[in-house]
Amino acid sequence: MNQSFYWRLARRYGEREAGLSRRTVLKAAMAAGGALLLGACGSSPVDPFVQGSPSARRVIVIGAGFAGLSCAYALRSAGYAVLVIEARDRVGGRVITLSDVAEGKIVEGGGEFVGKNHPTWQAYARLFGLELQDATEDENLEKPLCLEGKTLDADAARKLYQEMTEALATLDSAAEVVNADEPWKSAEAAVMDSRTMADWLAWVNPSPLAKRALRAELEARGGVGLKKQSYLGQLALVKGGGGSKYWTESEAWRAKGGNQSLATKLYEAIGAAHVMLKTRVVSVVTGNQGVFITTDNGQRFMAEDVVLATPASVWSKIRLAPELPEKLLPQIGSHVKYISAVRRRFWKDVGMTARGLTDGPINQMWEATSGQSGEHSAALACLSGGNAAAKVRAIPEAQRDAFFAAEISKAFADYGENRLGARYLDWTGDVLARGGRCVAAPGEIMAMGETLYHGIGRLHFAGDFACWKFAGSMEGALNSGASVAQRMALRDGVIRA
Repeated sequence: MNQSFYWRLARRYGEREAGLSRRTVLKAAMAAGGALLLGACGSSPVDPFVQGSPSARRVIVIGAGFAGLSCAYALRSAGYAVLVIEARDRVGGRVITLSDVAEGKIVEGGGEFVGKNHPTWQAYARLFGLELQDATEDENLEKPLCLEGKTLDADAARKLYQEMTEALATLDSAAEVVNADEPWKSAEAAVMDSRTMADWLAWVNPSPLAKRALRAELEARGGVGLKKQSYLGQLALVKGGGGSKYWTESEAWRAKGGNQSLATKLYEAIGAAHVMLKTRVVSVVTGNQGVFITTDNGQRFMAEDVVLATPASVWSKIRLAPELPEKLLPQIGSHVKYISAVRRRFWKDVGMTARGLTDGPINQMWEATSGQSGEHSAALACLSGGNAAAKVRAIPEAQRDAFFAAEISKAFADYGENRLGARYLDWTGDVLARGGRCVAAPGEIMAMGETLYHGIGRLHFAGDFACWKFAGSMEGALNSGASVAQRMALRDGVIRA
């Protein structure tokens, strides 16, 4: 959803990576992620939900976010009969591209950045001809870094980067032995999963300033306090992201036409006839003969398998029989995004970028329209996660704009005279999301990891909550959906290992 603070410091003070071309990187990503895309298996899609043919195995996917769309596309490509049922009036879930915030530009209201270490996203981009572009700004400009109520100068920022690098390197090293796909199989997994990221921060014990920066960074990512974040879960993320590359490459690109363009491409490839929008599933009953689905408008469907691809926070809205195990409820963080349209990129007037971090109620800021041509308008994105999000959500709506104006003006004195309007996106308050990014709670991976990965009989799970190496990201959702489809196809002999 956001660009991390450490990533921004690394772009300024760290060593620049060797110059791989985008074509080279995409080829490598396709090789890594292409096995998840089952379109090459040679089967022709046959759908008894539409055609009445009983020849193909039937699967119902609940949810048309990135996880559900990825799963449905892969299954359709492998010859399965697929029906996607979505409660919203659009596809994409917590990904939504907005064109009415900044004139002539698009901004992301939800999931925003694509990593150079995100193979599934890149494989789909190559498949559908979507262009990924650099999300960076001018690295020669200063960044507004406000900690303990003070703005850091360049020397202090450089020193802070060095301290953070040393601290994060301990995670890179510890992650080397972790099984990122199935972290519960890692050596000492139970011990690591019982530890929290607060335990880790106390152990590395950096300077008070670096401790505040690391806490703000990690809580913005996870959307919960460090005591609620599993150490094993963080190590799985680092391992999946390529060690130190997790911190520097996970938020490097944007989709040129907006992330919702991928949702649209997947929807079109699946086929509109196989996706039901504005329809809520109210019950899922699993029996020996199959899975029976009932919707809020009284329609009933039967399939051999069902994939639950909605946020775990809304599972309670569906009557499931048999009921899910009591402890099967992945944690989801609290996130709020405030996107303000401004007249122009005024921060450049004083030699600054829009990218900044604070340990106050706004964790991170960045330009939401970077890389888009035209100087007449732009958008500034503000992210609050965890405790910061709770503070923001408590502010009455009538006072919200004034609050953000005061906070943003601490970093950018000219904000008020350049502000045009704003869009407030409270994903925690969204009744079909009830949260932002997923982050493993202490003990969660050992308690439910294997169940979320393998499913329960005919019931399968897809979402960023079930992909620990990319948890909490668009890549996690896409990878999880395609991986579930792959495991089902292997089970049924549609493809071979």
